[in-house]
Amino acid sequence: MTVEQAKQRLLALIEQNDGRVSVAIIEADKALAANREVASAAAHVLATEPGIIAGEEADGRPDWFPYSFLMRAPANGSPA
Repeated sequence: MTVEQAKQRLLALIEQNDGRVSVAIIEADKALAANREVASAAAHVLATEPGIIAGEEADGRPDWFPYSFLMRAPANGSPA
């Protein structure tokens, strides 16, 4: 899996989950979990994009994934 493929998979998961994907869903994805370093790198890339919000919560997320969730930014540009 390439970083671009992981990025596209993360975006697909965001869309499939109404614009927000939790780390639990990401961790349950077999392709992403099997390619943890690549998935982590893809998450970092997504976090720098203007339409994506990456968040960290005290939720016991796994060490391998850098964020608790990824979500699409609301159309007005402010967090929901």
